[in-house]
Amino acid sequence: MQVTSYGSYDVNRLKTDIDYNISAGADILIGKWNSTPIIGDNSMNCYENWFYAVWAYNGWVRYNQYPYKVWGLIASGPNGWWAGIPVTAVPQSWLDNGIGKQIPTPQPAHFWSPGPPPITEGSFIVYQGNVYRIAGGAPVYVSNWNVFGGPQPVVNVSDAQFASFPQYPRDGTFVLAGPNVYRIAGGAPIYVGNWNAVGGPQPFTTIDPFSVDNAGQGGVLSHLNYRPADGTFIRGVQTGRVYQVRGGAPYYVPSWDPFGGVQPFTDLDQYSIDNAGGPGVLSHLAMPHIDYHFSWYDNINASNWILMANPPGSTGNAAFNLSVAGKAQQLGSVGAGFAQGVVPESKVLYARYPGLMGGPVTVGATGKAIVSQRILWGSSLEEVLGTEDARLSDHYWWPWYDMRSPGYKNWVLVANPGTSTLTYHIKIAGNEVASGSLAPGQQATPTFPGQMGGPLEVTASAKVIASQRVLTNADTAFNEVPGIPDSELSDHYLWTWYDMQSPGAKDWVLVANPGTTSVTYNIKIAGNEVAQGTLDPGKQATPVFPALLGGPVEVTASARVIASQRVTWGPSFEEVPGYPNASLKTSYAWTWYDQKSPGASNWVLVANPGSQAVTYDVKIAGNKVASGTLNPGERTTPTFPGQMAGPVEVTASGPVMASQRVIWSGFFNEVVGS
Repeated sequence: MQVTSYGSYDVNRLKTDIDYNISAGADILIGKWNSTPIIGDNSMNCYENWFYAVWAYNGWVRYNQYPYKVWGLIASGPNGWWAGIPVTAVPQSWLDNGIGKQIPTPQPAHFWSPGPPPITEGSFIVYQGNVYRIAGGAPVYVSNWNVFGGPQPVVNVSDAQFASFPQYPRDGTFVLAGPNVYRIAGGAPIYVGNWNAVGGPQPFTTIDPFSVDNAGQGGVLSHLNYRPADGTFIRGVQTGRVYQVRGGAPYYVPSWDPFGGVQPFTDLDQYSIDNAGGPGVLSHLAMPHIDYHFSWYDNINASNWILMANPPGSTGNAAFNLSVAGKAQQLGSVGAGFAQGVVPESKVLYARYPGLMGGPVTVGATGKAIVSQRILWGSSLEEVLGTEDARLSDHYWWPWYDMRSPGYKNWVLVANPGTSTLTYHIKIAGNEVASGSLAPGQQATPTFPGQMGGPLEVTASAKVIASQRVLTNADTAFNEVPGIPDSELSDHYLWTWYDMQSPGAKDWVLVANPGTTSVTYNIKIAGNEVAQGTLDPGKQATPVFPALLGGPVEVTASARVIASQRVTWGPSFEEVPGYPNASLKTSYAWTWYDQKSPGASNWVLVANPGSQAVTYDVKIAGNKVASGTLNPGERTTPTFPGQMAGPVEVTASGPVMASQRVIWSGFFNEVVGS
């Protein structure tokens, strides 16, 4: 055999010792088998399954004709050296731009082992009188031959053979049951609504729908789980969001850090994750229960509503509960026929508790949900999105703290939503300014008169809720900004808009370095670079760009930084954290829209930071109110006079950035979509 990569082989023996030469060549061929895509069930006694290994032996390059020549020689037996052996080559139409990918075994398949037909993917077997079909390596029960067009050839297997099969099909296996395609994750069949959601058509094995509908019932039906095993990781292809399955339900994983780094996961259709707990094919993921957290509630000094919405496209009702400082609060009904706290698709429930002040606030939701607080403080409006359980952290950042500028009051709120006492520390510009202990359900709200600087950091011995609350303009303007979890810090942030042109608008872009080494940064507005520089550890930049108006706004850096926009608009103050580029989505939602109340102006901003055009739709209470196309770098800022309702939803054909900007009686607020 030809051996061109000698490695540790003896070159002289390769030339003179035929047995040594063949052994070396076989070792190399085995290495190619292990490094190339799988064909069929990876059975080594099938000639056709060796096609990629032979290809790679000559060089794993596109449109390599070498394996086709070898297959021709095997079939012809040149010069009578051997009797020709029928083999089937991989059709070139099966290749991916001229290179191999995982495929089923080309048919007809040929085997060199004597005896009964081998058991491969799609084989039918009989064990203890029951028929099964091999899917993903595992035996899946067949209740009726009619599914397969009548009786099929079978292989009888022994106790030992049956015991050698895996309990469940391999994760990632595609199966067809009736008209529906599923992908196996954690042993369970998860619905695939469209091949495009998983990269186009894939090889699949047809199985009996009876086994899908009755998965997990034990006995012959024990080779599929009804829902994925606890601890299974899955990823939504369309969004890139990772989830861990607990109790059969998907729970968002914002960072791999708690799991020691990236873990194996299965790519699934995001539609099935978003609609977990739905009927029929969507029932193989359970509906998750998610708690949303706020650090504080105040309906004494302000008017404070908590809004709970069930977004468009959900497949069922959402159920909510609410507590303040650990005490359950009563929820109303959205209308006749609905129990307290139950919200149907495209509807909103809001709660307000006069005379109540305290924290933390926890809203529990079963089903798809958007949760926010809307606060009227004097004449100013502030909206704060609830922080999901999965995003709670023991380490938060903000780029700035200010209790020195005239008229500014600044609280740092830290609340303990857990069941055990914890300790916390607060630092400004690297200097500790507060520390303490919090019993379960307690909170701290310190201020630091005379302090101005950044970054601001909160650390704790367990997960906490943390935010800044700021009063300006003689206590008439209110702003709250949740802390940025350390695990979500990025080197690339985006905002929809920048405005230093409108009357009364001042707009700072803040970039702070929380690290231990210097970083460089760049700022662009509408694709044009407007600033760059270097930040030493613990330092920050706060540039403004007079007369500029446009978007999107982009900050990039050579390492992780903290970034936000701080805006003063007339009498109001607003801070908006940057949105990490890696977290851009194709769908955003808010609880409410209002361009009907006196003094309210409300814009929905959608910006395309990508390199391809995208289409978008805007819905309010399930009704489409706008749609269009955005070229790379473009944005749209529609308003809808006379509309007041929720929820609000923006969907797009590619990743976009989306926010709402509101002017309320001359006061400004911006909230990024959830």
